[in-house]
Amino acid sequence: MQQRLALVAGLALLISLSTLHAGGWVVVDVRDLPERAAAGDPIPLVFTVRGAGVSPVGGLTPSIVAKSGTSTIDAVAAQTKNEGEYAATLILPRAGNWTIRITVWPEPADRWNGVTLPELSVHVPGTRVPPPMTPFALGQRMFVSRGCATCHRTGPVETGPQLANGPNLFAMPFTAAYLKGFLRESHDEMHSLSLTASEVRALATFITGDRSK
Repeated sequence: MQQRLALVAGLALLISLSTLHAGGWVVVDVRDLPERAAAGDPIPLVFTVRGAGVSPVGGLTPSIVAKSGTSTIDAVAAQTKNEGEYAATLILPRAGNWTIRITVWPEPADRWNGVTLPELSVHVPGTRVPPPMTPFALGQRMFVSRGCATCHRTGPVETGPQLANGPNLFAMPFTAAYLKGFLRESHDEMHSLSLTASEVRALATFITGDRSK
């Protein structure tokens, strides 16, 4: 019960502080970010943009820039029929580690207007594909791609907007069982992530720091 009260209180503080930046920062929630991809294959990117982490924002033309070494690929996302949801297709032409940045609107560098996704490993088609990520590694990746890191810390280092930090999940003694239950539910204080069972397990594993799974 104390865990839930602490988390809900922190989320309520996040919402109240977000009014100071109404329209000034967003959470970008990317679903089904692949663990890896083959060079030349289409990579669908579907994501939702939420103002202050809560309200879906429509009518945008988010830009996507993928970089690896001296190579740069640009794309523009189009809005889908769902409110605040956008989609684009990337084709990365060569093998390597690619960094993908989604920018919702041009703003000064000190504003939170998008997300830089975890590196995407691109391999040569037909070569041996590495084994799937562990739940911990997948959860660490999802913590960024699903928008958690915009408002919460990923450890002792501050990562969220200066006036919009949610509770530091890593400073609270959550159990994996509690987190799994919390992540499965919907909450008024934050948007629903609509996670699958494997995604719930991965996020809970990462937040609790359990590398044994």
